[in-house]
Amino acid sequence: MPVAVAGSRGKNLTLLAVALVGWALAAWRYDFLVDDAFISFRYAKHLAGGLGLTFNAGDPAPVEGFTNLGWVLTLSLFEALGMNVALVSRVLSALAALAVLVLFWRRARRYLAPLDAALATLALGVFPSFACWTTGGLETMVFGLAVFGVFERLVLADKAPRAVQAGLFAALAVLTRADGLVWVGSVYAAAALTLARNRRAILVRSAAIPLAAAALLLAWRWQQYQAWLPNTARVKLHLGAASLERGALYALSWLAHAPAAGLILLLSVWSRGTKGPARAAMAVCAMGLGYAVLVGGDWMPWFRLLVPLLPILFLWTCLVLARMRADVRRPILAALVASSCLTAFDVELVPRAWREKTKFRWSDAAYLSENECWVRGKKQISTWTTLGRALGLCTQPGESLVLGAIGAQGYYSELWIHDLHGLVNREERSSIAGPLRRSPGHDFVLPMDHFDHRHPTYQMALLAPADDPQSALPLSWRDEHGPLRQTADLVVHPLPPAQGFPSHSVLLLLRNRAQQPPGS
Repeated sequence: MPVAVAGSRGKNLTLLAVALVGWALAAWRYDFLVDDAFISFRYAKHLAGGLGLTFNAGDPAPVEGFTNLGWVLTLSLFEALGMNVALVSRVLSALAALAVLVLFWRRARRYLAPLDAALATLALGVFPSFACWTTGGLETMVFGLAVFGVFERLVLADKAPRAVQAGLFAALAVLTRADGLVWVGSVYAAAALTLARNRRAILVRSAAIPLAAAALLLAWRWQQYQAWLPNTARVKLHLGAASLERGALYALSWLAHAPAAGLILLLSVWSRGTKGPARAAMAVCAMGLGYAVLVGGDWMPWFRLLVPLLPILFLWTCLVLARMRADVRRPILAALVASSCLTAFDVELVPRAWREKTKFRWSDAAYLSENECWVRGKKQISTWTTLGRALGLCTQPGESLVLGAIGAQGYYSELWIHDLHGLVNREERSSIAGPLRRSPGHDFVLPMDHFDHRHPTYQMALLAPADDPQSALPLSWRDEHGPLRQTADLVVHPLPPAQGFPSHSVLLLLRNRAQQPPGS
């Protein structure tokens, strides 16, 4: 393996700073919050308020409607301090992304010259999936840091693997995401392929730490929720032919939307015969991609499930490029940077007709590119945040509402939420319709009338223009003989612009005529 040319400390830091500025600009471009993050926020808020880890306050049968216990516990500390977790979550995520890039830079410098290492770090930082999930409000970047930490401590250690440090990173991964053990296991398996036999006992000792963390997590989950898996896994996953088809489309869509990933895969022609870290990196990436295909992908923009692979994938790229001459290596690195920058500003390098063939969000009537999906998400979260704040202003704690998009609307109100996707309610799986050819994570859905026997306070909540509020209502209510007109009354609440609501807007609530206390 070629040895990197040493550079002065000042020059190295300058090059790193330039790469980090490029990443920061890309992250600023993609800054957003995903609605699912507000589910974690609400659990954190209730825990900080002494209500326990429950989505609906006072729920006699709460469920684990999140997959990120460590993230929820961390955010609860900031909730207890009265801080804005929508902002805090993004700051923490960005700090984790910064740590990934610095750790990546330090390792890339061992294989590449300073300029090349800076280009590789920049290529990782502006890669659309990495830049997008620098924020988002979820644990994605913290989890990615934990997985990369395990790989770096086990596979890239200068001498013997740093077993305890790797084990602690692995325990962090296990506690940060419910599927952490799957990802950690792939790194340990890859490390076993590359380590000499006399050193594999180190892996066993190191693996004992995350296994102990996983055992404690399982015991806690059973004691808290009487379940071995999160409720989200129970209702989101449906393994089968349709899931594999959608997962394969998810992987192909990733390649079609991020040409830099395709260019990296083309580098495999130079990777024949590679051993050690390069082989381990390839194995982890293959297992991670296979896992994403198996579970059918993820509905969120810019391929959130694959983010933990990225630093390992780009490190593998560094290992391959280190075998090339500088006049070949640098144009490839520049092409990786340029392709991602173009993609970030809607200059797609793969024809739209080709990308449409990889459509995996089957719930959408029309195909949306990843940037278009991201834009839609930003608009939706703005609307749902406003609607949630309006519900918090105009309703009483304990009143209930049937919802599909439960995140921001649930967080900003204290309504009892009846979840159409069954994520935060203890619903029998047999009562959930599905599996359907829908977007990832939405295979199972409850019919609207499923909660009729619980008599929710409100059947619907909408924002509408003050001069013609009924124009926002569905036809089934506007029709005087429609089913909603027969069971619900229209309640109109003016919204004060002084509190940040759009001028000349109102909150429409369809109030159920027959009501019972929530949870009855």
